[in-house]
Amino acid sequence: MTQKEFKVIHGPSDTDKQQVGEFEFETVATAVKTVWADVQGLKHIISAGVFDSGIEQQTERILKNVEYIVEQMDQGLISLNKIELMATSISELSQSIAKAKAINPLMANELITAASKAATDANTALKLVRLSWK
Repeated sequence: MTQKEFKVIHGPSDTDKQQVGEFEFETVATAVKTVWADVQGLKHIISAGVFDSGIEQQTERILKNVEYIVEQMDQGLISLNKIELMATSISELSQSIAKAKAINPLMANELITAASKAATDANTALKLVRLSWK
């Protein structure tokens, strides 16, 4: 996973809700807030158990970055680059958790389910952004 913070990534795909459209923006914002809730739940599960500290640190970085995206969306800004990075990083986290589960079968299945849901929701948010881009 890239160590860059999302807030330093800027590009031609940064836009505001006027360019995307109010309805589409709200749909994407709802999807991103769902991902935020998923990652918060994932962090809670990881914090409650004894897991690889790398997974815990990766989850905390992702949560911080998703929170940044939510803050930007609350201000009416949206970035395709940031959403793409969010989806990629959450998918990588999900894969890391699956590998850890393969090594330690006593790891809770709930963790795998939560990571999978977060990755699916992040990919859904990314698809919504791509579909709504004008």
